[in-house]
Amino acid sequence: MADRKAAEKADYKNLLSPIEIKGVELKNRVALAPMNTLMSLANRGYVNEQILTYYAARAKGGCGLIITECVLGTQLAARFPYSTNLHCYNQSFLAGL
Repeated sequence: MADRKAAEKADYKNLLSPIEIKGVELKNRVALAPMNTLMSLANRGYVNEQILTYYAARAKGGCGLIITECVLGTQLAARFPYSTNLHCYNQSFLAGL
């Protein structure tokens, strides 16, 4: 209970303030952790409009940093029958990323 009360009184002003990381300024310190969207199945690993819309909505929602989902970097990994992740094992996949 004491921890909860302390958290309620905590000052989070830095959470919404800008921060610079290696020369890149982020508008705040809120980060979206990487989560698989499983939206690439129909596109066989390519970026599609559904994925772009998903990440755009998170950016508009206020995240200062968005870490994208798992990307398969080899053809061997992409052979997994239930793979719905984005791929990047050749140049054809990179345009959308």
